[in-house]
Amino acid sequence: MGVLCDGRALAGEPRCKCRCAHAGWGEAPAALAAPIRDMWAVPLGPGGPDMDSEVETFRAWFTYLADTRRGYLETLAKLPPVELTKDRGASYPSLLDIFAHSQGALYFWMKSCATFPFPPQEGDPDAPPSIDVLKKDEAYIQTQIQRVMAGLTPAELSRTIVREKGGRQDHECHIPVREALWHLVEEELQHRGELNALLWQLNVDAPVVSWIKWDHTVGRIVDMPS
Repeated sequence: MGVLCDGRALAGEPRCKCRCAHAGWGEAPAALAAPIRDMWAVPLGPGGPDMDSEVETFRAWFTYLADTRRGYLETLAKLPPVELTKDRGASYPSLLDIFAHSQGALYFWMKSCATFPFPPQEGDPDAPPSIDVLKKDEAYIQTQIQRVMAGLTPAELSRTIVREKGGRQDHECHIPVREALWHLVEEELQHRGELNALLWQLNVDAPVVSWIKWDHTVGRIVDMPS
């Protein structure tokens, strides 16, 4: 019984030789080696790779989310307009609405966590979602996320942001930045699973990229020589 890198056991599969070692981010393929990753390289110690710090873990997670969100935009762009705008009775009516909501969540929480003001967005920020609008907004919010991640420090993770009472908020809540960031990861994965299910209902392959597969692609996991 073989074991794959993601932990699944499959009969007949060769045992994975992966030693799950964190390699330098500079080893990532050129297509994925964004300049920001060079700033977030995982240091290598004399006894082997160091464990990621909490800050480095957040940076890796939000790079993974940015890389893989592009696949969903590319998949949505190939669908007929009627499929993009159809009300599917999900958390938000249409495929476009769900992706736009996820962008709104990233914008709201990252802006709350930031120690600097976000610049104004180009165009109408309240324009109804379309593929072109989503692509424009995605480029904007990912630029701001990179800025937040680049300035993130261990001390910043304990700083609190305030959500005032009102609307669906029944009390004033002081939220540590680290909890807001983990909430964003949860929010992203929740709606990503929703998009996956809706795409599968259309017989469209969802652009699923596992964390382990992404780790291999960018060089965070290095396989031992065979």
